[in-house]
Amino acid sequence: MASTSIPPSAEPQNSSKLQDALTNHGADVAAYFTQASTGIATSVNSYLDTLLSPTGTLAKKNSALVSADNDINTQITTLQAQLTQEQNNLTTEFEAMQAAQTTAQSQLNYLNATANLQKAGG
Repeated sequence: MASTSIPPSAEPQNSSKLQDALTNHGADVAAYFTQASTGIATSVNSYLDTLLSPTGTLAKKNSALVSADNDINTQITTLQAQLTQEQNNLTTEFEAMQAAQTTAQSQLNYLNATANLQKAGG
């Protein structure tokens, strides 16, 4: 079986202090991990409570993100309505331009026909 080693980044920064604490102050090290009121578990628990509580850091960040998402959705809806209105306006204007162009072409055809009759009758 291959041996496992601790990666350098996971090694303690001051291994001699750790070794001294484990050798000469073992009870204090054990207390740090097991004390109900001052141990690491209490510190971690307090941190997690602050982070995860209904009014904690994550809840506040989540609320801010939901609010931003709602604002963006409102902006999208507003822009879509504006684009639809602009599309409708442009379509109406285009149809009016086509009708005017058709009328102008009819008038031009009439004038050409009238001019040709006058030339022919001339």
